[in-house]
Amino acid sequence: MVSGGKSRFIWVAVLVLIATPIVAAAAETADVGGTWEVTWDAQQGPQSATFTFTQDGEKLSGTYTDPGENTSPVTGEVKGHAIEFAVDVESDEGVFTLTFRGTVRGDSMEGTMTAGGEDVFKWSGTKTG
Repeated sequence: MVSGGKSRFIWVAVLVLIATPIVAAAAETADVGGTWEVTWDAQQGPQSATFTFTQDGEKLSGTYTDPGENTSPVTGEVKGHAIEFAVDVESDEGVFTLTFRGTVRGDSMEGTMTAGGEDVFKWSGTKTG
């Protein structure tokens, strides 16, 4: 029979061994490298673009391609499953920044986007490659 102190130590050790992989999985940075189709509802209606991300640890870089095949560079970061990335796009009114913030869950992500630092829209993305 195991004494009270040893029994408690064994249970603590078992709990630590069980919890360690769970904590490690939660701390891992999501892998978002590849191609994503991203959509959002804007004042002018539904919008979409293709984002191709290259990931180096938490740092993101890549390209944004709009439906007219115009491209712009993308920068951002991923911390755990939180993602933030931005792109400067041209419009008839000049250049403005789209900033996307959200959460990655496997091959999908979603969150909110600000356009020019003012308007806030919901967005979602699906990994396609």
